[in-house]
Amino acid sequence: MDTKLGIDGIDFTVSGDLSIKEIAFNLFGIPLAKWHRYPKEYDLPWYRTSYRLRSGEGNGKTVAAIFTDYKGTNGKGGAGKNHLIQVHGLALSDSAMNPLGAARFTLPDCPTSLFTKATSTTKPFTLQRLLSYIQDVNGHITALDPYLDSFGPGVPFEELHAQADGPDFLDYLRSPFLRKYPHIIKTPDGEVIPVNQPPKPYTEYVNGVYFGRRERGACQIYNYQKHLDVHHGIYSGSDDTKLRYEWHRFEVRLRASTGRKQGKWLLSRFSDDPASLEKTILHLVTSYLAFTQPVYSRRSDNPLQDWWLQLITKAGNEATPCSL
Repeated sequence: MDTKLGIDGIDFTVSGDLSIKEIAFNLFGIPLAKWHRYPKEYDLPWYRTSYRLRSGEGNGKTVAAIFTDYKGTNGKGGAGKNHLIQVHGLALSDSAMNPLGAARFTLPDCPTSLFTKATSTTKPFTLQRLLSYIQDVNGHITALDPYLDSFGPGVPFEELHAQADGPDFLDYLRSPFLRKYPHIIKTPDGEVIPVNQPPKPYTEYVNGVYFGRRERGACQIYNYQKHLDVHHGIYSGSDDTKLRYEWHRFEVRLRASTGRKQGKWLLSRFSDDPASLEKTILHLVTSYLAFTQPVYSRRSDNPLQDWWLQLITKAGNEATPCSL
C-alpha cells in the first residue's frame, strides 16, 4: 500500500499590525479585492470582519479565510491585536477545485521582506510555503489536522468499523481522545447501505468513525474511507472507474491548548526538507493514534495491529509509534 502524509488544514494568528491586504497577496497571491467579504453573522464572535477565498463563484468551497477587527473577550475594539487565518485542506490539495493548485497557479515573490525564504521568481502554494510564512511573520498555530493516507488494499476497514461499534472498542485503540461517535454522511434519498458493498449513486452510508468529544474546539481522531465519501466526488453515479483503488484517511484534529502546543512544536521542527516534514507529521499522527490488538489486561501493553504497524513503517516510522 502506498502512503501520503500531510496536513488537512491549519489555523494561525498573526499580529494585527500586519496589513490584511499584504497577507492576502503575500501568502496566497490573490488580491483582497478578489476575496468574498461576508456579513457579520458569518464571522467568529470575537472578530468583526471576515474575508473568504472560494473555489468558485456563488457557493464554491472555502479555500481560506481571514478574520480581522478583533474584538477581544470584553467586546471592545482590538485594533492591532491579531488576525486569524484559516487555511483549509482544499488549499493544500491536488483537487481541480483548488484555485491555488501548483499545477495551475504560482505565486509571485512577496513585494515586502516578510517572506524571506522566497528564492525564485515564482513559488507555488504548498505546506512548506505556508509554514515558512508563519515562521517569518512570527505567527502562532492554534489548530491543525495532520493525517496519514493509505492507498490500495491493506486497511481492514470493515473490521475496524466493527471494533469501533463494539462495547470493548477501547481495547482496540490507544489515544487520549477516547470517546467515539459514528459519522454518517447524508445524501438525498436517505437509503442506507452496508459498508462492505460498493456505493450506489445518491445514497446514505456510514464510511467512517469519529473518536473524541463533540464540543466545538475539542480534539478528535477520524478514520474514514475517502474513496467512498460523496463530498469528494471520487465516484459518480454508475461510473465505477474511479473505485479501482481504496483510499483510507487517518486524521488527527488538534485544537485548543493541544493545537497550540503541537503547532509550536511543528514550527520549531520545520525545515524545507520534505522528508523531514513528513516524519514530523507522522510523529504527530502516531502520538495520538494507534490501533492495537487486545492481548494484555493493561491496555498500554497491547501490541499494534499488524496492518497498522506495516502502514506506519511504510510511511517512514521506525517500526514503533511515538509515545503519547
